[in-house]
Amino acid sequence: MTETEISPVFIVTGATRGIGHAIVQELLCRDARVVGAARSPDASSAKLVKASSENCHYLQADITVETDRLRIIETAKELFGRIDGLINNAGSAFRAPASKTSIDDFRDLLEINLLAGFSLAQAAYEELRATRGTVVNISSVTGQMVLPNRIAYGTTKAALDHLTRALAVEWGPDGIRVNGVLPWFTRTEMVKGALEDRAFESRLIATTPLGRLAEPDDVARVVAFLALPDSAYVTGQLIAVDGGYLAQGL
Repeated sequence: MTETEISPVFIVTGATRGIGHAIVQELLCRDARVVGAARSPDASSAKLVKASSENCHYLQADITVETDRLRIIETAKELFGRIDGLINNAGSAFRAPASKTSIDDFRDLLEINLLAGFSLAQAAYEELRATRGTVVNISSVTGQMVLPNRIAYGTTKAALDHLTRALAVEWGPDGIRVNGVLPWFTRTEMVKGALEDRAFESRLIATTPLGRLAEPDDVARVVAFLALPDSAYVTGQLIAVDGGYLAQGL
């Protein structure tokens, strides 16, 4: 068996921007093979698709659609013959007080931030059991601490944290490890607009003991550690990549 044949295979959702893109690159640097999925590829994503290689394949897919979820799983199996890990990174967010948060908007976040990832894990279960694989769910510190105007986002991430621990317990006997990563504000396109308010950015940094916000690579390195054999005895854990924010609080 060649080295390429035994290289682990990972599915990464939300793979073409921000943290997801950094995760893909980190895994590739560690000799993994990757199937990256994204709902709405933009111009930069198109370049990534063209850059697909024998070790990396991108496809457009909406993880809230069952047929797309199954297509992601089947693509990984067809291209690489196995699945060693699932990185549930795709998600969405909006800011609104509870009194202005519609039930429909809340449901949309539940679908993409919680239910779609759970369904993908279910769909990958047999493959992950065969490889004694891993699931890494990208959550948020917002699931652990209340932040203003984020009741829907924080609630979905808190539910994802419980899902992570529950799956770790249930699937542990099958050799499947399940962990979560909880980023704090990370410099991505999703928060670019908010960080244009320099006073707001300064307040964020002031609540972070390490004195800076996260970069996507900070999160990606922790994800790769949890996804690969270096963390072979780690499961059911929620690891904050937050520069000490949760320890200090507001």
